[in-house]
Formats: sequence, structure tokens, C-alpha cells
Amino acid sequence: MTDNIGYISYRGKSSADFGFGINIDSKRVHSAPNLTFNQIPSSSIENIFSNAHSRSPTDVSFSCTIDRPERFEDMDDLEDAVMDWLDGSEYAPLRLSWKPTYIYMAIVSTAPDFTQSQDDMESHEIATITFHMQPLKYRADGYYWQSLPKNGQIVNPERLKAYPDWHFKGTGNFVLTVNGMPYQFNNIDGDCYLDGLSADCFQDQATSLNENVVLTNNDAPVFEHGLNTIKFEPQTDASLDLIEWKPNWRRIL
Repeated sequence: MTDNIGYISYRGKSSADFGFGINIDSKRVHSAPNLTFNQIPSSSIENIFSNAHSRSPTDVSFSCTIDRPERFEDMDDLEDAVMDWLDGSEYAPLRLSWKPTYIYMAIVSTAPDFTQSQDDMESHEIATITFHMQPLKYRADGYYWQSLPKNGQIVNPERLKAYPDWHFKGTGNFVLTVNGMPYQFNNIDGDCYLDGLSADCFQDQATSLNENVVLTNNDAPVFEHGLNTIKFEPQTDASLDLIEWKPNWRRIL
């Protein structure tokens, strides 16, 4: 990678697989808060309303240089492969080689714009890829399943609240305690997942366990910025085979 050329990883493949070099000097875009401004009659002052403290998704475009790999017969063959790679109807993790600290949730919003190179139309093109990005990005070190901290303490390094995902495997009753708040899991037999955002509990895609859990405030655990505490305890006669979590540390785009 040269000083101003990088690569992206998306849907299990790298742009390098298609001979794409990404111009890392492409415009950087950030998300804006959803605010409503209402003029006060007979006044120069406005009331400002924050819409549930939400932020708007945003479009981010990357300019690319393309050097056709030999495995593609021609540029048409390459462009077809690129379209297959980028096509999708759901957000997917997007990684940038020049910013490995974070993972972005993105979907291609418009078809890539390919332009033939006047120097070598058979093997070179330039292109623009535009992603529609969620207004949050996630820390890479909190985006994978990992063991609970041995000392029961964890620091949320970001200013935003985090909603971790949980997974354990065992038999019996269990209690997860986060920042002193208990979360009870009853009559578990096998895998148990708790989705941090939706607070849904399930064994697999077809088997709900929502009737087996008692959640404080009817919600999954929330991690504030700074120090948080975790404790997971099997109850009497319970057996535990595995316990792991995905912190989902995040910040605004």
C-alpha cells in the first residue's frame, strides 16, 4: 500500500482481489444529529428539539484506481465480478485498511461508476463506490466474541453507551450481574444467546428463550462510558461449558 492508496474489506472479500486501490484522500463524511428547529413567534430565538438523540445515516464515496488482475478475461468480466461482490440488501461490516481501529456498517447505495482509462482501456479503469453507512462505527477490538474479564471489570472506551451481545452454553439456572443489576436465565439446556440491542434471548434462529429470562428493566445490560463490572454465576446444580460476550463498543461516525 502506498501512502495514499488503501484497500477495503467487505462481504468477505478485499478490494485488492479485484485490483482496486482506494484513494484514502477521498472525502471524509460524518453523521449529523436529527434536530428540528422551530421559530418562536415574534422572536429571533428558535426552539431546538433533538429527535430521540438519533443521527442520520450518510453516504460516503470512495474513488478507486483499477488494475485488472490476470484472472479476469477483460474489464467487462471484472466489472461483473465487482457487481456480484458489492450487491446486497442488508448492511454488512466494512473495514478500511487505513483505519483498522473501527468497523463500519454499510451497504452500496448506487451502482459503482466505472470510467475507462485513456492510457490503457484494456486493463485499467477508475471508479467510484458509494456506501450508505449507519451513523455509528464499532471498535474492532469489541466486535468479536471474547472471554469475560477475569477481574470482573471492563472499561467502555467510547463515550456512547454499549449494548453487548452474550452467549453461554450450559444446563440449569444462571445469573448475569452487570453494574450490580441482575439478569436471570432459567432452565437453560444448551446454547443461550442474548441480543444486546433487541434484548431477545434465543437458543438458535428457530428457538426463542424469552420465557426463560428475567431482565432488569425488561432490557439487556447497558455499559456506560468508563468502568463497568461483570459477574456470571451458575446457580445450584447448574453446569457451565462456555461463557463469552461481544462488547460492541461504538462511537458516532
